[in-house]
Amino acid sequence: MKYLFLLIIVLFNGVSLLHSQIFFNTQTIMKITYENNDRIKAAYHKLESAKSNFSLFESEYTQFNPLIVDTRFNTNSDKIKESEASVGMEKEFFDGSSIGVFTGNNAVYGEAEGNRMTQYIETSVRFPLFSSNVKLQRLIKRTFEENSLYSAHLEYVEAVRQNILNALEMYYDFVPRYKIYEMYKNRKKEIQKLIQNDSISERIEDIRQLSAETNSLQNEISNYEIISISLKTNLKRWMNIDTIGFDQILPITLDFSNTGYWGEYYIITEVDSILQKALRNDTEFKVLKLIKTNAEEKKKLAMKGKWDIFLSAGSRYNLYDMEGGIKSSNYWLATGGLQVRRFDQKTLDYTVKKALSDIASIDATIDDRIKEITIEINLRKETLMKKREQLMATRKSLDAWKQNYNFKLSSFKNGGETVENLLLAFRSMVTTEVSLLNQENNYLDSIRDLDYVCGIYFEYLNIKIDT
Repeated sequence: MKYLFLLIIVLFNGVSLLHSQIFFNTQTIMKITYENNDRIKAAYHKLESAKSNFSLFESEYTQFNPLIVDTRFNTNSDKIKESEASVGMEKEFFDGSSIGVFTGNNAVYGEAEGNRMTQYIETSVRFPLFSSNVKLQRLIKRTFEENSLYSAHLEYVEAVRQNILNALEMYYDFVPRYKIYEMYKNRKKEIQKLIQNDSISERIEDIRQLSAETNSLQNEISNYEIISISLKTNLKRWMNIDTIGFDQILPITLDFSNTGYWGEYYIITEVDSILQKALRNDTEFKVLKLIKTNAEEKKKLAMKGKWDIFLSAGSRYNLYDMEGGIKSSNYWLATGGLQVRRFDQKTLDYTVKKALSDIASIDATIDDRIKEITIEINLRKETLMKKREQLMATRKSLDAWKQNYNFKLSSFKNGGETVENLLLAFRSMVTTEVSLLNQENNYLDSIRDLDYVCGIYFEYLNIKIDT
């Protein structure tokens, strides 16, 4: 037992170590958020409840009855009594069709010469010949049930998208700001190293100004450290995990000179192709298409559904037949019937008008949804392209400022440049680098928004979003 306990401790520590070695990038953040976020879990369970409720509704109209017991008893003024009992099973379908099989016993008694005992087995089938009004009414009822299911599905998909979006927003905001934090720390070390350089050890005033600059840099370090901690905390919240280290959050490198750079797909792909991708992953669009299909089915049934014409057929085979003490020969019989009902045309006309109005409304909503997504894609794609151009221009500017600063630094060490000019070049270089990283943040934000519009999370996570 002692060794077993020690083994459990070792395994637990191994699992903890493994967890601490997780590195977070877009895909791991999406996966962990999807699996851990409580809002996504709540929406999922609500969807499962709606599915069960809808299945319950459908089962009421498409149910299989494994046990049907039917008993009857008759008597008349001649004191002849008749009783019949049957047991069987039946399957019913959504359009009103049904099929069943039964076995039973029929007995007539009261006078000796009239006593009869029959045991039989029978089958029955019932189905509509033409468009059924029964199916129309059930389809109308099902629409109300589907609305709850569709709403729950939309809420679930939106919960997945919104909470992953929130997590990735924290990630995309954290990475550039943490880079700024690290950059300020490195620049401070550079100034501190310069202060300790032997070439300026006698230049007290220069050292004083350089020391003041380190204080200013420390303020920025503290500021961005707070921002980084806040973003990291919010990232943990959306992923719903307890701990995450700064070194576990992988940086993002934007190198536009290499293929496959961050955001390349959205930049090089035509808007129409991106739109089709977005529509494939857009649950609202899919739901609208399904609602339109139902409305068209209602219109079709209402236009033809003034009649309910059902054909019924069946057969009975007597297994045992005894009358007046004499056993009769076994026989069978077949039955058939036609049931016709005509419905109020005015009611059907209203149903057709409503269906036509619903179809027109859905068509307009679908067109609006497509336009909305198209505009969003165009806007974000254009922004992304402009941000890429801006980043490339700022990088060139930063390279120039770095060269300028290094030149002045070399001259300053040799006494050929003033500390004021050196710090001016230093601040211009640092400001440009901060601007570059903030632009990087804006570039990533555009990718984040395009990912949200296109619903790429479901493809990465291999989640089926079929309604």
